[in-house]
Amino acid sequence: MEQMIRLATYAMGTRFEILLSGDDAVGVRAAGEEALALIEECDRQFSIFERDSLISHINRIAHRRPVRLDADTFAMFRVCLAVHEESGGAFDVTVGPLMEELGFRGDSEPAPAGGPARVDIGSEWIELDEEDQTIHFVDGKRLKLDLGGVAKGHALDLARQSLVGNGVTSALLHGGTSGVVTIGCPVQPGFENPDGWRVAIRSPDKSKEARYSRCPSVALKDSALSVSAQHGRVAPGADGTVRGHVIDPRGDGTVSPADIVMTAVIGSSACQADAWSTALLVTGSTGMCSEAFGKTGMTGLICRPEVTGDEVLPKWALIGSDGGTWQECVRIPEAIHSAGSPADAVVDDDDDDDISVERE
Repeated sequence: MEQMIRLATYAMGTRFEILLSGDDAVGVRAAGEEALALIEECDRQFSIFERDSLISHINRIAHRRPVRLDADTFAMFRVCLAVHEESGGAFDVTVGPLMEELGFRGDSEPAPAGGPARVDIGSEWIELDEEDQTIHFVDGKRLKLDLGGVAKGHALDLARQSLVGNGVTSALLHGGTSGVVTIGCPVQPGFENPDGWRVAIRSPDKSKEARYSRCPSVALKDSALSVSAQHGRVAPGADGTVRGHVIDPRGDGTVSPADIVMTAVIGSSACQADAWSTALLVTGSTGMCSEAFGKTGMTGLICRPEVTGDEVLPKWALIGSDGGTWQECVRIPEAIHSAGSPADAVVDDDDDDDISVERE
């Protein structure tokens, strides 16, 4: 009989969780623990807060000489540069200095003795050598990479790959409830759904002043979902305002458009969806993603607030392989529905709640 097994670990400042099932409970648990170990290794390798991490090593060395990468990390950087180019710079892993300046990276590796070195911003200064599998900052640019917008998705992709390699055929993985990947569909009695794991996107604003009562859900089968919103981590600005943790790397860190409260991207890769959900939140633009979404088969959702009397309701718009046209929530395709159907999991971008695994 299929058994549901639930495993978790703390990494990248949040909770990662795996739900998986199979006839061999011992073997499935072992596969899950191996997948969690990969996530923990990603945390060690990509933490800017640890001096001996790979990302800290790259930040120290890559302006002087190329740094060799493993195949998976090289592929992640390839995705980062592709999304940077296709989004017009709205997604940029060299945003580290801006994140520090705005108060989001206060405990990162300190500057070297003698004072901070000049740091540049711009992924156009990153060079990847396909033959040697290396990364290099051209023209001696002192970049400071920050993978906060993509590392969780990359870790989820590696964990899913490991589970599939170990014979797991039914699983849901999430990182901080802001990113989800799935394998197959739920098969445990009470959770069966041949369409996939149903994941609901939680209200972008839980305040009494702006209560969102409708939210979409999506059935994920061998696919990934990432959401981005400004209501997760915040930091006080010098002018007394509160800044969200998603910033525009193309200028001085100005926050994303005020009328965009949440974005969601569905695709085959959590890494790619992670990067694109950030880019969409920064720009609020559908036109810049139409070609990229058309090539990859991704689907995007953008949520804007709509004031109706005393209520603030979510107005969701769909973008995707149809060329970037906007559609009202009621016209979203079969896979995506308004709230009302039972959900196996709930996502938001708070990074502070366990994922809900229940029939809501």
